[in-house]
Amino acid sequence: VVGSILAAPAWYFTMHTTDSFTVAMTWLAAEYTVAECWFGPTISSLLGTVDKKVTGTAQGLFTMTGAIANLSPTLLGFIYGQATNAEASSDLVNLLSTGVCFGYISSAVCFAIASQSPEKNEAKQA
Repeated sequence: VVGSILAAPAWYFTMHTTDSFTVAMTWLAAEYTVAECWFGPTISSLLGTVDKKVTGTAQGLFTMTGAIANLSPTLLGFIYGQATNAEASSDLVNLLSTGVCFGYISSAVCFAIASQSPEKNEAKQA
């Protein structure tokens, strides 16, 4: 949850810094560092909750879902290009900033919901 929340402003500053390319790449490195911290715990939780017979399938589907999700910035750029037929990079920067930051914030909400494991909920009900 924390990584996703921290990734949103880091991505925003990557796209909107006016200092230098080096500063933008520093923000991008920070964004990657905090945005990808969820990966290990998620895989561990996934493999700990599915039946041993389907761990390979679960891991494969998870990886495929991530690969499809990584196409989002490209899709946003394509939609922008089709809609405007212009090369106004500031508009594209704003579109990517909004889309990616929204993705990070919404993933933080999803991670928070997913952190409420069935065992915790069952213990509260008992």
